[in-house]
Amino acid sequence: MKMVLVAVPYRLTQRPAVVRQVARVIISRSPQARPKATQSSLAKQSAQPVRRIQSQQIPIFRKQIQPIVISRRTPHVVAGASKVVRPSPLIHIANERNQILASFQGAVQAIKDAGKGRILIIIGNGPSILEASLEKLKDRQEIDIMSVNRPDHRVWPTKYWIFTDQNMVMRNKELWDGYTGTLINASSVRDKKSRQVMVRSMPGVGFSKNLLSGFHIGRSTVYAAMQVAYWMEYDRVYIFGIDMCAVGDKLHFYGQNPDVDNKNRMARFAHEAESYLFAAKNLSDAEKKKYVFCSSYNPHEFMKYFDRMDQKTAADEILKWLEASKIKT
Repeated sequence: MKMVLVAVPYRLTQRPAVVRQVARVIISRSPQARPKATQSSLAKQSAQPVRRIQSQQIPIFRKQIQPIVISRRTPHVVAGASKVVRPSPLIHIANERNQILASFQGAVQAIKDAGKGRILIIIGNGPSILEASLEKLKDRQEIDIMSVNRPDHRVWPTKYWIFTDQNMVMRNKELWDGYTGTLINASSVRDKKSRQVMVRSMPGVGFSKNLLSGFHIGRSTVYAAMQVAYWMEYDRVYIFGIDMCAVGDKLHFYGQNPDVDNKNRMARFAHEAESYLFAAKNLSDAEKKKYVFCSSYNPHEFMKYFDRMDQKTAADEILKWLEASKIKT
């Protein structure tokens, strides 16, 4: 036997770090010419059945993905994850908003039944309040006053101040900064104070009897104030400045509203009246008796379901009713 020594380079003797086996397919071609197809060979080829691969014969491999549950703690490491998973900022925003709303539920509960044995004066922004002697109702022990949106200086500061639009903070910033009474706002109002009741806005037409669930604004803050008064269980509620029409050339007692054009405001009155009409048709007679509208200008249908006073004599009538109720008790 003869032995042949072959010199192998040093590099090939080292063990490679990774060994990959690659399957190669070698196609050999015969040097002979391919025979021409004949009629008989074509017939045999067409007669052979076509082999079809059924879909179930082909295995389908899917990568198994384990769900990743993001907790409220941040940051943290999820089992099986290769990096720290941080919750989305949207989760933090939602949690923060829920915590804020939950913290104000106690304030909503605190005003429950606060009006028992008392009367409430709600002062809207209609021009008819300029004809009312509101100053006669100020500083009366049995009377609470609630300002709506922009307050009237004759009775300011009032015990309550309600508005549902963030713009009211900016329009009345000086009043906001110095106000020490109780604020009642929709949850969309971003500015916060210590004595503040935040109420969730509910969509659609309705009348809420439970402020813990929210209230229906109905495009009218006075309408929201009616639901607040119901929750607080006032014996009687007098509503001023709910004209819902033009008195002379004015829609507001203070002049032009910078947030709403007069033409748009006039068109919205009909939509606002739908909410008041809903209340008129769904509250009981005893519940409706608690509300008295002090405006001789309001032309809408719902007014015929409620007691009504002329704004010019309403203050005197309220004081007379108050004295008469004392005698009865």
